[in-house]
Amino acid sequence: MTCEIHRDSVLSPRSATALLIAAFHALVVWVFASGLGRTALEQIYEPFHVTIEEDPTYRPPPPPIDPDLMPPEVQVVEPGILIAESVPAEHAITAPVAEPPPPVSP
Repeated sequence: MTCEIHRDSVLSPRSATALLIAAFHALVVWVFASGLGRTALEQIYEPFHVTIEEDPTYRPPPPPIDPDLMPPEVQVVEPGILIAESVPAEHAITAPVAEPPPPVSP
């Protein structure tokens, strides 16, 4: 005996979702093609106007760079930490060295 689920709807939920997404995209394409999107944006955002000044204020050019400028002196500070160049043997990490196994004869 098999169990069958009977649904009263014509479309499955997955098909209905795909149809809804396709309809939404068609609506968006129609809005952009008809110009409705542009008129809606113009009503939301007021168009801005650009004014060009006829007499801009005069700014003198910047002064020339002095060619005799020297780079600033850099002060090197010795670090306050002393680093030992050699590590004592008692603190060294060592591993026991094993002899290699004898070669296997064919």
